[in-house]
Amino acid sequence: MAKRVYTVLIISRGKSSPVGLQISARAAGVFLLLLMLLAGGITWLYHSHSELAAEVARLSGVDAENAAHRVRLVHLENEIEVLLEQVTLLDELGREVREIVAGEPAGADEPRLKLQSRSGTRTGRSIDDAINYLQQVLPRREEELTALRSEAEKYRAKLAATPDIWPVLGRVTSPFGWRRAPHSLRREFHHGIDIGAPSGTPVKAAADGAVKEARYRPGWGNLIIIDHGEHTTLYAHLRRIAVKAGHLVVKGQVIGEVGSTGYSTGPHLHFEIHERGTPVDPLKYLNREDQADGV
Repeated sequence: MAKRVYTVLIISRGKSSPVGLQISARAAGVFLLLLMLLAGGITWLYHSHSELAAEVARLSGVDAENAAHRVRLVHLENEIEVLLEQVTLLDELGREVREIVAGEPAGADEPRLKLQSRSGTRTGRSIDDAINYLQQVLPRREEELTALRSEAEKYRAKLAATPDIWPVLGRVTSPFGWRRAPHSLRREFHHGIDIGAPSGTPVKAAADGAVKEARYRPGWGNLIIIDHGEHTTLYAHLRRIAVKAGHLVVKGQVIGEVGSTGYSTGPHLHFEIHERGTPVDPLKYLNREDQADGV
């Protein structure tokens, strides 16, 4: 059987006659096969290049996202560190307030959890531990601070109801204790102190309380008695009374004026403090520095 041969004519514009190139069928088949393989290879390379470019773009996005996550992680660590510091400050403040309210040192609180050093590598576990710690400790701290606020409010009310300011500034002309009565010169027990001051000098309430009595009483002259709960204060020989029984007064409020009514040898304020019904020396409560500044 004769071999099949293909003739390829190559015609050039610059030549008058064409040039013939004979190719066998087998060579033509091989050439076509190589051409198809070349085209397939080019197509595969193009597709692979596209996939590679897409993967590179995806990995670039992942890197950027990871970088953003690292930045957010650093911010989160800083915020947690600030929260831990604030919890420590709250603990210290709570101890100080408890010492003020209770009058004795408070016990030490549990040690604070710390994140790993900034010089080392922080792990997600350390952040988880810090978050778990905050979730456990913050509700307890809230309860403790709520109770502490209640105690502080009671303490503030107790301070406000403690007669510790001078009702009038002046020299103590007759102290608490045994003395010679000004009129009879007989020995008697003086249940308060006499504070010398010009007539008309404002007299102030020594503490918050309710006016129990405000009237003229023989011997006492114009008299005011204020109930403060555990204490009662008495202001006698007033020239004028500025409150009425049942009125609520606050520490430092003007309640009358110094006078010389009743059994009195001159303008002064007779002032008494009773502690649970028993007269006590007012100088036990009054701030001597305030009195010294006013003389």
